[in-house]
Amino acid sequence: MIDRILKNLRILRNSTPPQAFALLRFHFNKRVLGFDTPRYPVELNIEVSTVCNLRCIYCESGHKPPQFLTPEGFTKILAALPAIPCVEFVGLGETLMNPQIDELIGIARKKGMYTSITTNGTLLTKDMISRLESAGLNELAVSLDLPSKEVEAIRCGLDFDQLDKNLDNLKHSRLRTLIKAVVSTDNVDKLNDLVDYAKAKGIPRVRFIEVYTATEYNRTNCEMLFVPRDITSRKIAAAIEHGKSINVIVQNATSPQKNCFWPFDLLRMHIDGEIMPCCKLDMGDYGMGNLFNEGFDGIWFGGKFEGLRKSFLTGDLQEKCHGCIYVNS
Repeated sequence: MIDRILKNLRILRNSTPPQAFALLRFHFNKRVLGFDTPRYPVELNIEVSTVCNLRCIYCESGHKPPQFLTPEGFTKILAALPAIPCVEFVGLGETLMNPQIDELIGIARKKGMYTSITTNGTLLTKDMISRLESAGLNELAVSLDLPSKEVEAIRCGLDFDQLDKNLDNLKHSRLRTLIKAVVSTDNVDKLNDLVDYAKAKGIPRVRFIEVYTATEYNRTNCEMLFVPRDITSRKIAAAIEHGKSINVIVQNATSPQKNCFWPFDLLRMHIDGEIMPCCKLDMGDYGMGNLFNEGFDGIWFGGKFEGLRKSFLTGDLQEKCHGCIYVNS
């Protein structure tokens, strides 16, 4: 029992606010109320742009027509959903390329939602940061794998020197900030360098994630970047300890769990209302249904989602989940 409690406390420390809330609710539902499936998700993870100004080597960006989520479209989506406390503006495109991103944030904040975005940081000018703050953004994550010009070989099209200046613009920001980094053969031996860089930039958290190789695209394009999990876990653990020594919170975002949070608590959605099972199975024939064609309850409590949840609860994972960095498989 003590070991289980300590394990869950470690998971909470490595979680985003919505994920932490989801974990607590999952155990409350199961232990106190006696059911496994929560009524509704705690976070909407929504695509706001299919357009990107970079070509990162492990990203599927560029395979969809150019499109931005509009305030009208977002309002329509929220009207068709139950009350959800958190929203992350993200997707395969660059979030800040959406010219109305601040309006989207404002709409969510008026609904009382906790708001976060993930960005490649290339457009983080002082003016952009001011717009995000004025809109009420709570949390901003910058994707960065190496704190040097070496990263330009991974995130093709990036000007690291400009990004470095942009991150200085965040030093006096009110936003809750963090760095997200993909651990690969290119940086696995340099994780502490990124933690040191975050400290120098006044960014209090670094979150590491493994290269994902479970889909055909990732197997074809990312296999050479994959680092065995035991090595990745050891390197991230060392970075966590290093972070403690300099007061930077370091998180392992892909500590594998028996139950994936996605089908229980998190909702992934495309601009057109197509609902996906998770952020990794985001392309191809993995769709769970369209919000505007089938309605939210029909999808969330429908056969596809219920089957996916059951596969985790029984330990009999569906084929598409085998090899996922988020679950023990």
